[in-house]
Amino acid sequence: MNQIKTLGMEWTRHMVTLILFGCLPLCVVAQCLPTGSDIEGPYYVPGAPQTDSIIAPVLQSNTQKIWVRGTVYFNGCKVPVPNPVLDIWHTNELGEYSNVDGNPNDFAYRAKMQGDADGSYRYYSVMPGLYPGRPKHTHFKVWVNDTLKLTSQMYFAGDPLNAQDPWASIAEPNRVVELDTLPNGDLEARFDIYTIDDPWTGTTQPDPNHFGIMHVWPNPMDGSGMLYLPRTMNVTLTDIMGRTIIQSWESDRIDVRHLSPGVYQLISEEGQGARVVIPAR
Repeated sequence: MNQIKTLGMEWTRHMVTLILFGCLPLCVVAQCLPTGSDIEGPYYVPGAPQTDSIIAPVLQSNTQKIWVRGTVYFNGCKVPVPNPVLDIWHTNELGEYSNVDGNPNDFAYRAKMQGDADGSYRYYSVMPGLYPGRPKHTHFKVWVNDTLKLTSQMYFAGDPLNAQDPWASIAEPNRVVELDTLPNGDLEARFDIYTIDDPWTGTTQPDPNHFGIMHVWPNPMDGSGMLYLPRTMNVTLTDIMGRTIIQSWESDRIDVRHLSPGVYQLISEEGQGARVVIPAR
């Protein structure tokens, strides 16, 4: 009997291990699919105010509030897109869009929000109401350096209308967000966005009118932490905001082991430039 019990415990342990770790690569792949595009719809209005709270000034006290937090990443899910801008619009709690009936100054439930240098963003609003014929959803655009990168929609897990909606029913899993309830009764959702750009072809590539291309390796960086230059030279490494991080003189390599993950700009004394990508470890 003890032997049977021991075998049962071992089998259970192996099953738990498979559940927790065996599916890990599949789970990561599922979460890191590039965020798909979706229809813009007829109610997008440019020129929304910049804010991280898109709640209308007057609300019924029982209206359900929601926090949405996330990070915008380059394709590959490791390197954040610095300072993304999200353009958000959705209905009020009754399923109505603002600024569609001749009132151009009405930007209720519409906002542009500036993400941080680490790609993170957050906003506070109400849970969108049901627009006739559709599940609850939030429209969004992602802008990087004034370039539109993505137009799409976010949906909510558990909405019974998702399955019959032409767009929600084909949305990739990371656009259908899970909702948690905070102690004060507000809802919270985590929504990471994965753009289609690679980090070395995206938003901070050296301007070809000012920089020659400098080839450095490995790039993106590997675990060695040593970035090799094409020859012995004087270089300056800056962050995405242009702040000097490292200055190196008469060397053919740079030690970057202490740097945080992100995208950096390397500029030589002769005016050559290279983007350096340090993935999350």
